[in-house]
Amino acid sequence: MRTKMRLAGLLMIIVLVIAAALPVGAQGKTIPFAAITQDQVVLYGMSDAPTVVQLPGEIQDYRNLIWSPDGRELIVMTADQDYHWQLFMIHTDGTAPTAILNGMQVGLPVNFTSENHLLYAQDTGEVTENDPMFRPILEVMTASRQAPLGSLGRFSYGVGCGGGSSIPVHWLYWNETGSSPGNSPQVLALTPYGVVHSTNC
Repeated sequence: MRTKMRLAGLLMIIVLVIAAALPVGAQGKTIPFAAITQDQVVLYGMSDAPTVVQLPGEIQDYRNLIWSPDGRELIVMTADQDYHWQLFMIHTDGTAPTAILNGMQVGLPVNFTSENHLLYAQDTGEVTENDPMFRPILEVMTASRQAPLGSLGRFSYGVGCGGGSSIPVHWLYWNETGSSPGNSPQVLALTPYGVVHSTNC
């Protein structure tokens, strides 16, 4: 019993020491995060109140909410009423969001490399030869915050997954996970061994 009481007292002291060591501004603050709230991108924990990001146009769908490694920018893919996809970079310093890419290939996610460069795949407009499925050719690209840097390679990508459901929560889940009835969440990442990517939906 005494051992348990001593251990509890020691743990309490450790907790108090850690709390005292935190900067005054960090105590009681929430960790910054972003979410789609009522069809808008909202930043939480950046200031005393949530910050609604004003993106141009009428947006009906969002994908690929991801922070840059340095935490200075947030990437989001948006679709307008005609399902024309754009990639926006949202800045945490309060400046207006920047439109980076138009006409995105939305099957694969946009990601960041460890050097803070964008990693994305774009449709070249070509298809594989002698393939009854006519698989499109995608090119894996890197870009800085301002401009494309170059190609990392090309691959064919299988399309044609479909299906549906009469249950609304299924569609909500698929929308939030970037998946669909026949489609798992996709992968596009740069590793020390090369680019890792999904080959079909």
